[in-house]
Amino acid sequence: MNYIVILIAINVIIFVLPYIVDFGRGMVTSNDAFLMMFWQQSDKIKDGEYYRLITSQFLHGSAVHIFFNMYTLWQVKSYAMNMHLMLNIGRNNSQFAPLIFLFVYLVSGIGGGLASVYTSNVPSVGASGAILGIFGFMTAYAIRENDQNLLQGMLINILLLGVMGFLIPNINNTAHAGGFITGLVLYFVLLFAFELVLKK
Repeated sequence: MNYIVILIAINVIIFVLPYIVDFGRGMVTSNDAFLMMFWQQSDKIKDGEYYRLITSQFLHGSAVHIFFNMYTLWQVKSYAMNMHLMLNIGRNNSQFAPLIFLFVYLVSGIGGGLASVYTSNVPSVGASGAILGIFGFMTAYAIRENDQNLLQGMLINILLLGVMGFLIPNINNTAHAGGFITGLVLYFVLLFAFELVLKK
């Protein structure tokens, strides 16, 4: 089983968990109580609950929300599983692929979360910032390699997400933008880092 499938499975398991285990208290439902324990909340993160920058990436507010995010992740899995090739470190170094993907995914999610923390007080959940980070990484690669087909595909996806962000309420556009920019920057940082290591 590849690591993209494992990541999707983890997200689905976490989504259904509060429907199996009762986290409810008082008038608060199990699902709401579970989300409140781990979602991204600016004041709590500023008070030191930094884990929320990661845990919030694995939470989703509805079945539609998680379906859309996981479907998007599944659609780019072939690229995501070959991120080591985008960094020019060779096919023989495929063992780095899961580490590169997970690093970009989590750090982009954190980047999107931090962008949201300092611009909004509204609680937020979802893997969108992390997924946009993967898009940012792939966009940077497409620009560097002048891969017009990939670049066009990324721009179409970004445009669709942007339109949805303005049409659908409660979409965290700041986290999307922060995640995308983080992924874009990470591509060039990792490219430079691997070039330094491989030259030695």
